[in-house]
Amino acid sequence: MSQVENFCYESEPHILDIREARHIEAPHIARRSLLTPEAIAAKEGIEVGELEKYIQGQVGEWAHWMEEKYFTPANEKYAALVEEIYALFRYTKDNKEVPQELEWTRALLDPETFCARFCPTASKNARGGMFAGNVRTFTERIVHPQRVIEIFPSEVLWGGEHRQAEGYRKEIHEANGNWVLLPDVSNYAASEEFAFAEESVIREIIALLESGYREPDYSHASGSAAFPAIGRHGAILSAEEAVKRGEIPKTGEFSHYMDYNGEGLNSVYADRGGPRYGYHVINWFDEYFVTFGINKERQEVFMESTDVRYGYGDEPKTMNRDLGSEGMLIGHAVPLSAVDIVYCWKKYESQTTDWVKEFCPHARVVSLEAAETLRGYDSVMNVAALQEGVSPSEAWGKLLK
Repeated sequence: MSQVENFCYESEPHILDIREARHIEAPHIARRSLLTPEAIAAKEGIEVGELEKYIQGQVGEWAHWMEEKYFTPANEKYAALVEEIYALFRYTKDNKEVPQELEWTRALLDPETFCARFCPTASKNARGGMFAGNVRTFTERIVHPQRVIEIFPSEVLWGGEHRQAEGYRKEIHEANGNWVLLPDVSNYAASEEFAFAEESVIREIIALLESGYREPDYSHASGSAAFPAIGRHGAILSAEEAVKRGEIPKTGEFSHYMDYNGEGLNSVYADRGGPRYGYHVINWFDEYFVTFGINKERQEVFMESTDVRYGYGDEPKTMNRDLGSEGMLIGHAVPLSAVDIVYCWKKYESQTTDWVKEFCPHARVVSLEAAETLRGYDSVMNVAALQEGVSPSEAWGKLLK
């Protein structure tokens, strides 16, 4: 670095000093109270023994309303219902034994038994809105298993409600952990937006930097519900290919909205580089985002063994096709041998590692939070490192002090 460049970095306000000063105004991340069956019954003015009938009626109305409105509803009534369902899900999941009058809550443990009991006639569009829309939104914003959180002065919290955080508190169900304030990335100036990462994410970022981590050539977004089928076939399959092999896709467009005449999309879609939010799907409260980091060279070796090619008419035939913002078409299947990295929410690293050891042992498990935070804060933390006269990994380490 030239003397002029070094002087410029030294004369700028130090990023880590600004971050330290922002602690005074930073909001507090607090645990959201989990409703009990008794509290739900009291809130709705009924007896605990009447809860099943109440949930049955409310879910029926919700499914009907979602037939045409499959994105996050602006109706607070159904937002409150999702929170009640989540509370009952947690109640039965956390208790090995439940009283007879609440035995029906076992149906809340997964989306299939939930639908079978409470909305068996709901259409694919309605279920798509209920799960990929509402349950996903509630899980991301209110349960918040992600170990990175952004807090805005006025945000759409849930149910279309805009609310100023009262007393600078952000309440989420999974607030446990040591939350570390991240530097502001808006020209290094103080703003009203705050971002935090749990301490374990920062430590993982340091480990990634020290190990020479690089983003993959491609990334394919999915969800944990897809793990069983991917493991069975040893490959990520397009929806069309999955249907041909007797699978019913549980993630992606086919599973909720468009099924393309029952066949599904005929290609695996991917983004260039590392993971990005977009096509991740979760259907229930304990499912989680997954992304596969794919090696371009090994995927093309596989494609050479197939007759699948891209190109219209007289165009040259290729083994992938770039659709711009829609992503890359990289084949009808991606063998697990072409997967270098499996990304997941940090909370679920253990489960994901177990799956990777069995089906994709050569791959590395990286948390989505670490990968995305490293990408989003790489530039600002590199400047911070120059200002502090330390390496980038050491600059990240200073956030923990």
